[in-house]
Amino acid sequence: MLLLALLTPDLLADSPLDRQSPILADLILQPDSVELTLRIRERDLPAVRSLTPSDCDLTCAARPLVLASTSDGTTLTAAEAAMREPANGQAEHRVQVHYRFPLATPPGQLELSSPSGLAPALLVLQGGVAISDRAPLNGPVRLKLDWQQPWNSRFQGQDWARRHLQPKSFLYLDPHEIRHEWLQPLAWLPAKLRHSLGLDTRKELSPAQREALKTKLVEALPTLQTLDIDGQPSAPWVDRIEFVRQSPAGIEPVPADSVLATNAAQLGIMLAYPVKHPPTSLRLHWQAFSPDQTTHAIQLIRGQETLDAEVTRTHPAMDWSTEDMLDNPTTPSDQASSSAATGPLQAEELAELLLNAYRAFSLRGEEAAYDQLAISLSSPLLDQVYLDQRLALIRKSRGLGGDSRVQRVELSQFKPVSTGQSERRIDASWVAHGQVSHWGHAHDRHTRYRALVDLERRADGSWRIKNLDFIDGQGLDAT
Repeated sequence: MLLLALLTPDLLADSPLDRQSPILADLILQPDSVELTLRIRERDLPAVRSLTPSDCDLTCAARPLVLASTSDGTTLTAAEAAMREPANGQAEHRVQVHYRFPLATPPGQLELSSPSGLAPALLVLQGGVAISDRAPLNGPVRLKLDWQQPWNSRFQGQDWARRHLQPKSFLYLDPHEIRHEWLQPLAWLPAKLRHSLGLDTRKELSPAQREALKTKLVEALPTLQTLDIDGQPSAPWVDRIEFVRQSPAGIEPVPADSVLATNAAQLGIMLAYPVKHPPTSLRLHWQAFSPDQTTHAIQLIRGQETLDAEVTRTHPAMDWSTEDMLDNPTTPSDQASSSAATGPLQAEELAELLLNAYRAFSLRGEEAAYDQLAISLSSPLLDQVYLDQRLALIRKSRGLGGDSRVQRVELSQFKPVSTGQSERRIDASWVAHGQVSHWGHAHDRHTRYRALVDLERRADGSWRIKNLDFIDGQGLDAT
């Protein structure tokens, strides 16, 4: 459909430190090795090269940026050093240098420092678990490692913790849907549920075990959380449930053929609650506390506005109402405008027809999606686009990418090519202003299109789009 180009998520981390720091340091800890990737902003390369003799190449020059030693004082020595291509999607070009440090035994403690004075922004991951948010390494820090339970690994003597990267719930409020996404470590499941699932944190999960575990968790979802919408219990669509891990680029699915330790495993769960109108109140009742967990963070997101909250063992329900938000816009009509039904087709009408078609892509119910598309389209285009919409949901359900919402259509060209009493052809250009959201991140997307739009007038005087011939931009079947 028109918005499928917007469905590819931008999964790069987007904290201020990621954007602003001259040097990003990604430290990946495994029992047998430590891997360090330095991403250096091009304009800061002269400062990095000045740390060492001029005949030293970049892999040599960047080596003093992050130093690591074990609890017995042994400094880690790189066995491999290499240059890497910069990651796609970066706002500014960064040169990447990668080092690998082999380990004879898993260290219980690491000392990290950066004597260079350039304070790289450090992110530490242990088996796919983020130890803390990214922070500037402007002095020596000590990292206490728990290899049996990576969620317990901590920086000592530093106010470094998982806040932004802490597993939490994200509640997205959209006009036609409430979406609950949450990151759930297996080690944080209630003890009774862990026992019923047969989880052994000392072992790895095979691909077959992962699939069986996901099936059992779908059945257990009502025991983990419930959501009341406008005072009524609501049953969700299970949109996606998949094993995920943290990476320097953000949340990503765990490949089916990769090793996954039970003690570090976490699930990305996405539930969708279709609504006929924007809700005025919500109650999320959280029941997924592990024995060691006392709080669960929740972020509620509506448009550009967010609200942070938490539930606790003593107060496990979060209540929300529209009064908690600053911005309470009026709900846009789902019906195409008919103000000019007896006169020539207006540009505003075409923009509303396009927007209504986009809105159908946020609806998961087949009947609701078809009815929404029928507001703007007529057959055979209606039938084809409806099938494309269903396929789009299937494709999206196979991954953990972002959820796209087109919020506004801006028509920049409206040029009649042919006119008649019951048919029109318009040479139209427009921009679909949308937003891709995932795991608490939102990225604006603005996609431009140009097409010859064929319309026909219904018996009630309203217009419908019966064909779209794209001249520029991705068409209805874009992937």
